[in-house]
Amino acid sequence: MEKSNSDKIKHDILQSIFENYGNLETKAIANNNGVSLQAVYNHINSLEKQNRIIKVKSGRRNTFALIPELTLEKTYPIVGITEDECLKYDFYNVFDNLPRIACSVFSYVFLEMLNNAIEHSSGELVYVRVQKNAYAISCVISDNGVGIFTKIQNTLRLSEKRYAILELAKGKFTSDPDSHTGEGIFFSSKAADEFVILSDHLMFVGKTSKKHMIKTDWIADFPEYDDGGTHVMFSISIKHNVALHDVFSRYYRNPESYGFEKTVVPVSLLEYKDENPIFVSRSQARRLLARFEKFSTIVLDFAEVHEVGQAFADEIFRVFANAHEDCELQYINANEQVEKMILRAKGAKSTA
Repeated sequence: MEKSNSDKIKHDILQSIFENYGNLETKAIANNNGVSLQAVYNHINSLEKQNRIIKVKSGRRNTFALIPELTLEKTYPIVGITEDECLKYDFYNVFDNLPRIACSVFSYVFLEMLNNAIEHSSGELVYVRVQKNAYAISCVISDNGVGIFTKIQNTLRLSEKRYAILELAKGKFTSDPDSHTGEGIFFSSKAADEFVILSDHLMFVGKTSKKHMIKTDWIADFPEYDDGGTHVMFSISIKHNVALHDVFSRYYRNPESYGFEKTVVPVSLLEYKDENPIFVSRSQARRLLARFEKFSTIVLDFAEVHEVGQAFADEIFRVFANAHEDCELQYINANEQVEKMILRAKGAKSTA
């Protein structure tokens, strides 16, 4: 029992470093495990002596970093490579002593993202780096081709590049519909514990919402990055316990259909640059609604949306709903004001 508790405390320490960018929540770890702070510090010292973590000075505070146990990297000419052979011949050592679920999820995301670089980037080179530490395996896949958000903007003829991220968040986008379904990035961002795309001075992040146990997405300007191409970074925790079929099933409307029919779209992506975004116009609603007809169930996530206008809600919950009765519109995380507008629009539909 003591060894089991010790292993859990060490796991919680590693997880805290991983999830909080080096900041250790020692009090929370102590409380969650029913031990003293000193006991937590003893385990921290033990992990340092085992070369699993290292202390990093950050101003007046100490932060910690996970020490890589294995680093594998290689640069490939894009023409002539295949993603499965890259994984099999150059990165397979990362699977040593790795649990089955973590192996499966890492393989899926690796193969999907490297295939994207090979088939969609129009670049000449792709760089791949895989690192393994005591908590997770992480990967960077970086090409020197056309930035992904530029490609989406051009394909869909969007007026602004940032709108490309909204389309990516919806899923089912591909610039080559004859050969691809547009599911790779969508499901990879949901399956990985951390998932980031940097490109075109923008950043897309798939991040777990602990409250709702689904993935929500947020983006931010990334002005420091200016060397072109697309960089995908993702991590899978070694004790990852959500199998791929469980991730896929969240987006099946009918569990027996095995079709990607459901999407969850963060409404806040419409106007992410504004500190106090306003969602009032029909044109905004139509931008949000673009390509919704590809899904049978659409869940609109109104987290961080403080207010919507009558026209915005009406365009979604009356006009679109009337025109697409085969599409089921749902919503989550709506505050009182937003929900009043939604119910008003749905009421207008029902009496129309």
